[in-house]
Amino acid sequence: LNVRDTFGMAAFLVEAATSRVVSLDASGRPLVLLIPTSTYIVHCGTSAKLQKQALALRGALCAANDEIKRLRDRMQKLDACVRDEMEELRRIAASGDHQPRQQPSPPPASADTSSCLLAALDSGPRPAAGCAGSPDRVAETPWHMLPIGRIRTPFVEKNGTPRQGCVVPSAHAELQLDLAAHPPGTLNAAHALEGLSAFSHVWLLWIFDRDAGVATKSKIRPPRLDGIKTGLFSTRTPHRPNAIGLSLVRLRHVKADTLYLTGVDLCDGTPILDVKPYVPFADSVADATVAPWLAALPTPDLEVRWTALAAAELRALLPHLSLLPSEELARSAVTEVLAADPRSIHWRQARTAMEFGFSIDTINVVCTFENGVATINAVQHLHLCDRSHVPIARGNANVRVPVEVDVVVDASE
Repeated sequence: LNVRDTFGMAAFLVEAATSRVVSLDASGRPLVLLIPTSTYIVHCGTSAKLQKQALALRGALCAANDEIKRLRDRMQKLDACVRDEMEELRRIAASGDHQPRQQPSPPPASADTSSCLLAALDSGPRPAAGCAGSPDRVAETPWHMLPIGRIRTPFVEKNGTPRQGCVVPSAHAELQLDLAAHPPGTLNAAHALEGLSAFSHVWLLWIFDRDAGVATKSKIRPPRLDGIKTGLFSTRTPHRPNAIGLSLVRLRHVKADTLYLTGVDLCDGTPILDVKPYVPFADSVADATVAPWLAALPTPDLEVRWTALAAAELRALLPHLSLLPSEELARSAVTEVLAADPRSIHWRQARTAMEFGFSIDTINVVCTFENGVATINAVQHLHLCDRSHVPIARGNANVRVPVEVDVVVDASE
């Protein structure tokens, strides 16, 4: 039997019972004696079955190569760990210091939430589960995380910052990644952002770093409940056991190592822990339900009115704006903030007749509230204004400094 003369040069012979390939010589004849009682299968190079088996074999080889690569990576990491441990042992032997290194202790109970969490993020690495020590010891050891950057937003303070990102879609922001310490010299920010521009929205995981000295309580009064208490974890309050925030924002575009975003609800300079793409089929739920107090909001959106003087002051201050460079964008952002009523419950109930102010970008907005209408009376430069009307005043609130800009009032507004 000459297999290749009969079935082609790509054909080969397989024993059916053992699935062993019969070796052929250069001319195509079997190198072993064929057993008369056995069944042999001839595979031709053009058969669909042969092609399917070849593809399966190729897939198995690729999987094997990937596994070998993973094993090599693990061996390299293990080798590095062993070298580090040996170096530590040599150091201890040389110095005569036989005391083990102390694990970082948890922050004191009296510290504020954000300070405790940031201290935990900057402390040493967390030992892997399953190592020596009880589960309680593992739970007490803080995680080791560093921010990947600090976001630039127009909201310079907590007062006036929207409670949800969708409240102010006109709010532009920029996030430049800084991966120099993750670990040093191994990550490239621009490379890490490749492919993200194909997504329209991203999740931001971040730290509430502006809540120093605020106690965490089991039940709180969210602004939308107008004074009624509910459980901490049924709300999105920033005062939490772990001061971690989560925001869904729109991604305008990506350029090099910087993300350009809109619809943010973060203060300027907020540390960002992670960026993840929003995936609709995984992140949205068609039959999701919410609490009744969110389904029927007791505090409807307010009507916002601009006085002619306030509109003229905004136009005069446009050259000083950074993230809201156009009049349309700045006016929309201010209007969206006020429509959602940024006042606290105490300010809304006890100080209704008083002027209210908040800062956005480089301007300070002064307004009054009455009968569901927010009226903007003045727009001032942030550094040249009276801050006595702000709920949490900064600096000397009794000093009044006039705004040094040329204001032209349009009587038609």
